[in-house]
Amino acid sequence: MNLAKAMDKMENVFLVCFWNIILERINDVSLLLQSENMDLCTAVGLLKSLLQFIASQRNRFEFYRTSASKLCSEKQFETKRARQPKRKPDDSNEPPVVLTGEEKFKVNTYYIII
Repeated sequence: MNLAKAMDKMENVFLVCFWNIILERINDVSLLLQSENMDLCTAVGLLKSLLQFIASQRNRFEFYRTSASKLCSEKQFETKRARQPKRKPDDSNEPPVVLTGEEKFKVNTYYIII
């Protein structure tokens, strides 16, 4: 029961959608690279194309979020209560930056993967 509940979290469904597309493309390129009649120029072109494809995914966060929201019952990213760090005498009076669950996931997980 816990596994089913964990798999229905927005973060996990998002990552399943994301990794499915990325790994399918990597698998397709890998199969082409292993063909018997592959030449070096074509192989380099395939790898450059794969690199560009992965880099282009950086701007597709909304696409993956929409895909994930169609598949899971939980429509929001998990938001945890932010801990207040201890203030030091030389700290500024500016309030700490607080990110929403979605922003935190985007910055700390999605962008890191890309």
